[in-house]
Amino acid sequence: MQEYCRSVRFHSSGILTKKSDVYSFGIVLLELITGRPAIKKSPGISLYIIDWVTPLVERGDIQSIVDSRLRGQLKDSAAWKVVEIAMSCISPSSCKRPNMEGVLSDLKECLRLETGIGYDNYMDNSASLEMPSAELDMAPKPR
Repeated sequence: MQEYCRSVRFHSSGILTKKSDVYSFGIVLLELITGRPAIKKSPGISLYIIDWVTPLVERGDIQSIVDSRLRGQLKDSAAWKVVEIAMSCISPSSCKRPNMEGVLSDLKECLRLETGIGYDNYMDNSASLEMPSAELDMAPKPR
């Protein structure tokens, strides 16, 4: 059975790193796209989202991966891009995980696939995505 947090460096040292943050972000992306918790507990068994989604990815079954509440709201190409990003983030080998700048770039590409317009144009046309700068001061500092 796979563990929720596979970062060997974290398990051996107890120290979180940028790459362990990327792993955690990948888990969050999977939770968002699937609508499932990271760990689904039943009496006597725990099903990890990674163990659930990996065979579906290998079969190319995007319809089973995407949360039913998102179907029809999200293009398959954008859904696949999110899944690909998440899977790269949760690579068992931390050196194979992207950095967050790469993840951001990939998410911008995903947004372009979904909207059909560039990220910069989307941001110019979307006031709903703006955050007050005061909230940014309260965000945790990056590692």
